[in-house]
Amino acid sequence: MARELLLADVLEECCRENSTGALFISVPEANENLIRFYLKDSEICYLSYGEIKDRDCLTAVECQDLGKAVYFEGIKAPVVSSTLPKTDEIIASLRQSGKRVLVD
Repeated sequence: MARELLLADVLEECCRENSTGALFISVPEANENLIRFYLKDSEICYLSYGEIKDRDCLTAVECQDLGKAVYFEGIKAPVVSSTLPKTDEIIASLRQSGKRVLVD
């Protein structure tokens, strides 16, 4: 049964695992695009939502209603961004937004 959790808590848990992978989040109003958080060695290294990337993606996340979130271990980022804020800053910003996702 799916549980509703803060996106910040889900990301924080992914980061604790010292992992490389991707958290994919559905957006009910836009079936074709997923919000994608890529992690490398437990640090968020790249974000995308359709054509929107990195810092701009953070703004887009705050404007969307979010659906189900699924983490895929081992998926590597297509690129590593040099313009993203630090992982703890991203998580803090998402915590303030109060955005929630569904997880199994």
